[in-house]
Amino acid sequence: MMQRVYVKTGYGALSKERVLRNVRATAAQASNDPLVMRTLAEVEYDNRNFDEAGAAADAALKADPNSTEAMLFKGRSL
Repeated sequence: MMQRVYVKTGYGALSKERVLRNVRATAAQASNDPLVMRTLAEVEYDNRNFDEAGAAADAALKADPNSTEAMLFKGRSL
């Protein structure tokens, strides 16, 4: 997922809002994919959407209860 590369490398030439729109669209089709939901949690957090970041982290943890990255964003969202 190219959007994850943008998130992990500081967004480059794309705005955080644009990446968020793209990741939300992907997450709507792959809500059970832990990688997608971890990415959504991170980009929601980066856009200061803390409630949405927490919800995405919860979805990621449901798909992969041992995900330390999802746990990290769940904690940050609080």
